[in-house]
Amino acid sequence: MGIFLAGLIPAAWGLGFAGILALLGILMSLASSRLRWVSAGVAGAAAVAAFALPFKLNILLAIAAAVAMSLLLESARRARDTTSGGSA
Repeated sequence: MGIFLAGLIPAAWGLGFAGILALLGILMSLASSRLRWVSAGVAGAAAVAAFALPFKLNILLAIAAAVAMSLLLESARRARDTTSGGSA
């Protein structure tokens, strides 16, 4: 099926597109919790929103935004678990 679908992709897209597909495959296998999905979404949105930054700083900004959002959500979850008496 991959060989058939590869014929539909223009050659001008090059190896950059193949790299994106490989990273998407890795993302799908690693995104096993809601927190990871949210952080991936935040990283993607931040990277697209900051695309015009020079030196590909949008990638650095995306990483920082995803880490900050993950830390914020994790601390909120721990605070909720502590107040409700649940175990982590």
